[in-house]
Amino acid sequence: ACSRGPRARASSAHCNSRRPSISADGNTIAFESWASNLVPGDTNGWPDVFVRVCVPSGPYTYCAAKPNSQGCLPAIGFSGSPNTSQGSGFDISATNVLNKTSGLLFYSKVGASFLPFQGGWLCVKMPGRRTAVQSSGGTPPPPSDCSGQYHFDFNVWIASGQDPALVAGQSVWAQYWSRDGGFAAPNNIGLTDALAFTIAQKQSSFASIQTRY
Repeated sequence: ACSRGPRARASSAHCNSRRPSISADGNTIAFESWASNLVPGDTNGWPDVFVRVCVPSGPYTYCAAKPNSQGCLPAIGFSGSPNTSQGSGFDISATNVLNKTSGLLFYSKVGASFLPFQGGWLCVKMPGRRTAVQSSGGTPPPPSDCSGQYHFDFNVWIASGQDPALVAGQSVWAQYWSRDGGFAAPNNIGLTDALAFTIAQKQSSFASIQTRY
């Protein structure tokens, strides 16, 4: 028998749940339950299959940056949030990079990695996609220092439609690459750490699929 006492709440099943299954990205879980208090109007008297879509975590950094030839540690960062409807406002940045140096943001939609790569670490799983080359700015030469920065508004990129796969719910792993002439080839590049995020974060929700045996 199912409990319907004072402890039975809408957020807590009053009867047995079983057979959980979690999606590969960890954002969705499905399970079977005899409880009738998980969604309104569940009066069929049969077990149902419930699907819960969880709120993805906010953007977070991971992996390790490659120290550049000036001894600085480039760092990826962000401001704003990724969203398909805003059109702008999710800036992905890189700081502590060499001044007046070409670089770009590249990203993957298939996962993270942590592989040795040209004296540093490749933090995104291939295949990946590059964005346009940009200059880091900073102190005018001849001095070489770590005053350079990169900025890329990923929401503008989403809104442009140049990558149709960037839809709500898509996870992205991103990293900055740059040139670094202070190292001998083939290690004459710079790499930041990496940023992971999911586009258009949504509210948690329950859905039920009625089943009969």
